[in-house]
Amino acid sequence: MRRAAVIVIGAGPAGCAAATVLAEAGHDVLLVDRPAGSRRALAESIPPSAKRLLVELGMDRAVAAAGFQPWTGNSVWWADAPPRVETFTPDATGYQVERNRFDAVLRDVAIAAGAQRLPGVVRDVDLPSVTIDANGEVAQVTAPWVLDCSGRAGVIARKGLRMSEPSHRTVALAGIWRATMPWPPEKEGHTLVASHADGWAWSVPVASGLRYVTLMVDPERSHLTRGASALDLYRAELDKVAPFAPWLEHALLEDGPWGADASLYGASQHAGPGFLLVGDAAAFIDPLSSFGVKKALASGWLAGVVVHTLLIAPEMQAAALSFFEARERAIASSFRQQAARYAVDAGEGHPFWEARASVPEGGRVFRPGEFAGPEGPASIDTALLARDPDVLSA
Repeated sequence: MRRAAVIVIGAGPAGCAAATVLAEAGHDVLLVDRPAGSRRALAESIPPSAKRLLVELGMDRAVAAAGFQPWTGNSVWWADAPPRVETFTPDATGYQVERNRFDAVLRDVAIAAGAQRLPGVVRDVDLPSVTIDANGEVAQVTAPWVLDCSGRAGVIARKGLRMSEPSHRTVALAGIWRATMPWPPEKEGHTLVASHADGWAWSVPVASGLRYVTLMVDPERSHLTRGASALDLYRAELDKVAPFAPWLEHALLEDGPWGADASLYGASQHAGPGFLLVGDAAAFIDPLSSFGVKKALASGWLAGVVVHTLLIAPEMQAAALSFFEARERAIASSFRQQAARYAVDAGEGHPFWEARASVPEGGRVFRPGEFAGPEGPASIDTALLARDPDVLSA
């Protein structure tokens, strides 16, 4: 039976961030990376402020060298508000990424830092033991700390800790569009966002003339549960997004559509003896916030700091786990409040938006005008967090 100091399950942004921090601190880290297989990934926008996290993690140069499309701004059509164009300054751009490729860049950084990658699928977790199917061979690994960074799969979270939210059931339908005529060059790197009565849509450019267009629909209020094909539903929902029509008039659907579960969930507990739930394994925030990847990176960084503390100072276990629990719960809650504010402004009186206008933890219902800014209440400043007295004491 193999032993390690830490087992990190999942090699997405959260897992790679945690593995990098711990490996650089000199710990024996096993990074379990599930093969991609036939799974499709969405494109996402990485906000400019996430660069501070990438610098802190030592990932900034690798990400910059990967050649991702710069995120240069937003074009927004939200509810009845006038169209809004937000253009970032040249020194404050983000990244438009295809997640599979972005995650591979982060994984290479974690391996370079000293994490040992094990391609495989986790079959069971019985702390401190993890059973892994690695290329048809079953391996058992033990570690004093296991980090569940497996996202929606939640290999530890689903053992009685996952809290589903039925009122927030959402499916993301995605397709890839290629322009047959050039799009406006000044908006080549813009994320497009538009709402309508029954949902919302966003479009992320990943290369010149190539965009992902993703529609967020409620499966209970759409034809998804009535036997319609994914293509028919995709086109029917896309017809509701009038602002996208001029962009797609001279474009062809090159790939898709395909679906992905985007329903919200949380956790009754984020950490306990021998384990931490990190990133999306603990809580999935509404993509409306555009900070899912940033939240995952920050969660992984914090998990790395906490577990390092636990390994070198076991007597601090109660304080360290309490600190992680409080931070993760507060960050997830504030992002949900932000998304609820967007929902209120998007469509008061419409079932899709009314179901999303409350914050599950406290049941608060927001009113029109209570709107969070672009960074939201949970903007994460790693430099400030690194000076936090609780972090310093750890």
